[in-house]
Amino acid sequence: MHFDIDPWTRLVFITALDQYREEAFSVYACDYIVKPFKMDRLRQTLDRLCSGPAAGRELSGLSHLSDTLADTIRLFHTESKMVLLELKNILFITREGRRTVIYHTNGLLETNEHLQTLSEELGGYPFMRTQRASSLT
Repeated sequence: MHFDIDPWTRLVFITALDQYREEAFSVYACDYIVKPFKMDRLRQTLDRLCSGPAAGRELSGLSHLSDTLADTIRLFHTESKMVLLELKNILFITREGRRTVIYHTNGLLETNEHLQTLSEELGGYPFMRTQRASSLT
């Protein structure tokens, strides 16, 4: 059996399981990121990939992604996982009971993150914060 393997392929493992780190590097992983992680950690990995020997090839487009990552993508924590969402795909965010619900173009995402925190973090993005009316008159 023959496999065509691109020698410039880079592996980055992003997982909640720390115990497979050694095995990941035994298959020449470039990085092993354990969840939960901050976007700066992912940005470090992208920066390193963009400055490596393959930077002139397919990875050259990642430098732009790395530079604007924090402005266009955000990591949201759900009850069981972490999800990356492109900000342009968020339709609106609301509070439903004890959960914050993010409605986006592919469905919805429930999180425990506070609306105030999200409002502050996404303040530069073209969102508008509205107040719930206490009564309709």
